[in-house]
Order: sequence, then structure tokens, then C-alpha cells
Amino acid sequence: MPTILVSSPTLKKLDMTFSSYYDSMAFKIRAPLLEYLNISNCFKRQPILNSLPSLLEVYIDANGVYAAKEAGEISYSNSITKLVQDVQHANSLIVTYNTIKILERVNY
Repeated sequence: MPTILVSSPTLKKLDMTFSSYYDSMAFKIRAPLLEYLNISNCFKRQPILNSLPSLLEVYIDANGVYAAKEAGEISYSNSITKLVQDVQHANSLIVTYNTIKILERVNY
């Protein structure tokens, strides 16, 4: 599986917007000074977040995921759940309505 690595010792802000094209790719983010992370149109494979102790604000929008009606839908829910767990130490976590709807599916 192809992997895209975002690695920077000085990066402070990262905006990532995905499409279904990226569903077959893995993402790794290694940015110890990252303070702001914005992930839109989340995907089946959440990024692997390596050492992000400086996170202040995280925005997660799973809008594209919520609209998908496919057999692997629970994998989307699990992916979003893992992503939220990985960034729970941030000072501020903003999660859109559609993302919350995805998270609700994990409990049912």
C-alpha cells in the first residue's frame, strides 16, 4: 500500500482534504511542533499520527464519509473513532455534525 509521509520538525499548521482516491493509501504525520490540524472529508484509513504533543486545535469533518452508503461503512466509523482518540489531548477539538453521526454508528 502506498504511504504518504508528512514530516517536518517545524510545521505548525496542516490542512488535509481527501477524496476517495486516497482510500487505498496510508498517511503518516510526523510533526512534533504541529499546533493546528484540519482534516476534511475523512477517509477509510485515518492518518497515523506520530508524536504530536503540541496540538492546540483539531478540526475533523467526515462529510464525505457520512454520505457513503456501502458495505464497509463500519470501517469508516472505526477510522474516525481512532482519529478522535489519537487527538484527544489537543486543547480544542472541533467535530462537525456529520462526524458525530459517524461516531454514533460505532455504538449501534
